[in-house]
Amino acid sequence: MIFSTSDLAARACEIPVYNLSDRVQPHAVLVAVSSPDLIVTHASANAARLFGATATELLGTPLAEHVDAESCARVQRLVAEVAAGRPLKPRAVPDLRQLRPASPEVGTVDAWVHGVGTDLCIEVLLPDTAATSPALSELEFGWMRDSVCNFDGSVDELAALVCNSIHALTGFDRVYLCEFDGPGHGYVPAEALNGPFPSLLHHHFPSTDIPQRIRQLYVANRFRLIPDSGAEPCPILGRGHEPVQLDLAGSTCRAIADTHLMYLRNMGAVASTSFSVIGEDRLGALFGAHHHAPRHLTHRQLLRCTQLADSFANRSTVLRMRRQRRRLKASHLQVIEVAKAFSEAGCDVVAFAAAATPTLRALFAADGVVATDGERLHAGEIDAQDAWQLLNWCVQQTGNGTPYSTHSLSREAPELTAIRERASGIYAIPLDRDSRQLLVLHRREVRIDRKWSGDPNDALRATPDGRALPRRSFQTHVEHVEATSLPWGSRYADLASSLQYAFSQGLAHHFALRAREEAERANALKSEFLANISHELRTPMHAIIGFSESMISRGGAIPAARQRQYLEIIRDSGRRLLGLVDELLDLAKLESGKTQAMLEPSAPRMIADACLAEISPLAEKKSIRIFVTDLWDRGAVALDRGLITRVLLNLLSNAVKFTPEAGSVELRLRPGALRGSAEPCLEFVVTDTGIGIPPDELETVFDKFVQSSKTRDGAGGTGLGLPICRNIMAQHFGAIWAEAPATGGTRMVAQLPFVAAAGGANIAALRAV
Repeated sequence: MIFSTSDLAARACEIPVYNLSDRVQPHAVLVAVSSPDLIVTHASANAARLFGATATELLGTPLAEHVDAESCARVQRLVAEVAAGRPLKPRAVPDLRQLRPASPEVGTVDAWVHGVGTDLCIEVLLPDTAATSPALSELEFGWMRDSVCNFDGSVDELAALVCNSIHALTGFDRVYLCEFDGPGHGYVPAEALNGPFPSLLHHHFPSTDIPQRIRQLYVANRFRLIPDSGAEPCPILGRGHEPVQLDLAGSTCRAIADTHLMYLRNMGAVASTSFSVIGEDRLGALFGAHHHAPRHLTHRQLLRCTQLADSFANRSTVLRMRRQRRRLKASHLQVIEVAKAFSEAGCDVVAFAAAATPTLRALFAADGVVATDGERLHAGEIDAQDAWQLLNWCVQQTGNGTPYSTHSLSREAPELTAIRERASGIYAIPLDRDSRQLLVLHRREVRIDRKWSGDPNDALRATPDGRALPRRSFQTHVEHVEATSLPWGSRYADLASSLQYAFSQGLAHHFALRAREEAERANALKSEFLANISHELRTPMHAIIGFSESMISRGGAIPAARQRQYLEIIRDSGRRLLGLVDELLDLAKLESGKTQAMLEPSAPRMIADACLAEISPLAEKKSIRIFVTDLWDRGAVALDRGLITRVLLNLLSNAVKFTPEAGSVELRLRPGALRGSAEPCLEFVVTDTGIGIPPDELETVFDKFVQSSKTRDGAGGTGLGLPICRNIMAQHFGAIWAEAPATGGTRMVAQLPFVAAAGGANIAALRAV
């Protein structure tokens, strides 16, 4: 039967709960007493080695018959805690005095007490004269712990100091620190080695070495001791004198699971001990120790090592926080500079990325920067097409404006494998909620050789019946790691958040300034419009009123020919007023959506010829050559004939109006691609040899009530023609813009999507299809 590693890992966690056991290791004696009467309910079979009675003789007797009154009172106080509903955490109870010890050497013992339901378990380590351990005085240990608590260096150097201290306390051959990452894999950054074992320094361990269920026991019980992995465990007897299972989650001498014993033997270790490093109620790291022969420790030694592990946890936290504060302080100043550069770039993320690439690379220890504002791109060292593909993928990952990072992009997005050499790691920082403005830092691929203690792909084995067994080999296995960058540390999350906040503040300030400028500009335009409209209205009104009054007051004294001339002026002025009012009303209808473009198949050349016929008389008066160049060969186009005719008439009349005598005006029809996409379209291009439009006004001439500075003085008009054209083209989902050719004059380009449609169809409905 074949099982995958993941299957075996799952099976390893399916075995009976580890904390339930009916045996203890033979180096300790266990007795359990009931609450509140302190009657012995359970005892390990080796009890006679400590007490002056066998296990069967102890069962059912009061604890008071075996320890003195003071010791019994101390245990009674612990029982009272349980009776009051307070959980009893495992703890040491020193100097319990026996009434009838098995030998004079063990009359006073240190005990380990933990709860079993409402009862108490008392464990005592047996003295062993075959193996001795180093002994330190309280003063020496105080100095040792003080050196850890006040250590000022790197965390790895601190770990090495604690490993050497535990080695001095225990005498074990090998002491190491194993840190666990998010998935649970272990890594050894520090070690103290003095014996036959190979070094584990800088080796990795697969997460299956310590199943998750067992890790919870390491959290509940801070230290473990296996003085002799080959020793036969002792059964725990109940009142029926049969082996009974107890919940020994808080025990230090619980019998070891067979798989764990195999694991130790495969490593060549006879004795083992470990001390947990807890962070946020989880096993963050483990100080482990191995010895080539049986090695016994006292509770005092075990507790001292646990204190060192706690001191390491506290001091390493302080060192990391201190380093983080230094980095944050430096980063804060850098963020201020970056935010200033962003503001100086007009909050244009593309221009900012191009200008601030060196600063951003230094800030994030990155190799390059890619950025977009949704339309434009800064690709840096990456091909533009690849950069767009990367940015589009990042937009999907940064939902709701949340930054995203990975150090293995090609594994997360196989379609981006082509850029893994330049961008194996990315950090995407959206500047707005929909990630339209996006900044992406990237890191190059770094190929490394990772050392494992044994092959991680062979971390578990299976018996014929499917049970999981530990691996046999712990020989160094080298894994060649590709398609990854240096990982992004946690500090970059704070940095990204700070940048996001700074950029959002900059954008808010920028938009506020723009809004104020727009408001001021709109107010100026309104004043200019009122001046223009007043002029446009007053001139024809004065003509109408003046000539009307003249005809009324003078009556028949005016010759008939002169009367006719006056009436024609009145009529023309009225038409001019009506045209102005119609223009204002048309723009209002277009902007409110009340005017909808209705499509019908139309021949572009026919519309062009009709417009030229209407404009030609104006051109002839100025000796302007006006003509059509037809390059369109795709047949009829779906459009609103009346609205498009209006656009062409406006463009052609402007071209004629602002072209000096003997100039030329061309209307060109040609196929093209819709601006901003690859969609096919029809282009109407009107080119003249006139006075032109300044480059900085090519966009503003499409604003309401705005005229070019070259055409404003004495040209008349309200500046509504081009805004109406832009609205009409928007109704057709097309585009219109102005260009300033190098040869002079003006070029106006109007684009229509090439949509085949039946007559009378609405363009919005067609494009939805």
